[in-house]
Amino acid sequence: MSTLASLPNGKSEFFGSDNLKNINFGSANESFNHYSSQVGQTQTCKPKNEEVLFSGGNLQVNRYYYTDSKGALCSWEGVEKLNDNSSTGPTDTTMCTIAVLKRQIRCDCLLLVRQYRAPHQRYTIEFPATVLNCRDTLNDQFIVEMANREIMDDTGYTSTTIKHVSPATAMDADITDGKVRLVSVSIDGDDPLQHASPANTFSFESGHGHIVQLLQLPLNGLLDRLTQFSEHDIIDSRVYAYAMGLQEGEKIAYSNMQTKEELNEM
Repeated sequence: MSTLASLPNGKSEFFGSDNLKNINFGSANESFNHYSSQVGQTQTCKPKNEEVLFSGGNLQVNRYYYTDSKGALCSWEGVEKLNDNSSTGPTDTTMCTIAVLKRQIRCDCLLLVRQYRAPHQRYTIEFPATVLNCRDTLNDQFIVEMANREIMDDTGYTSTTIKHVSPATAMDADITDGKVRLVSVSIDGDDPLQHASPANTFSFESGHGHIVQLLQLPLNGLLDRLTQFSEHDIIDSRVYAYAMGLQEGEKIAYSNMQTKEELNEM
């Protein structure tokens, strides 16, 4: 594992177990091109093959073989989540929808779901999510359609605007090869045709859990509210990271506003 650290002299360094490289950053494009070339030189581990250790109804445990920077053969165990149709192999991607309910009079709220997760033996608070099993149709348009459908099924809201669709991102990379597509959604909470009630009442034998409660948490003070919920529920790390980033953004915005006011008074 390598860590990219910023230095006071305007450089960044990769601190890894096998190497140490300096990267000078210029323009945005130059930075990315230089970064890509340097990363290509540091990626000395190479995958070899994999072995199935266990295959159940929902999960498959594999042993992955690879060579390290010195050419030595190494192995690591990991988990793959299987498709509903096991003949098609492991699934590719999970989609999480970050939905903000926007209203003119009342405060904006983040829509979350609370459901039981058997591995934790507790209820969790998460973003609305679904597993995407279609390997050949994971383009942005398909993701947008699935995001709208997921919000409608899980929350009952239909008047949505897609703000951003992420590329496939890692999920517990040391444990599983699972990937997540994050979709940012804005919901018109002033639409009179909206119905704020969970529509998904299905129960899954796989232990996925059915949605028992739809939460509308105000963005103002979101981190404190999640901390309170954590006393009895498990907070999904993506939800908590979102709240931490939101709080830091509010601090930066407030600091910038104070700076502008001080400059105007000079």
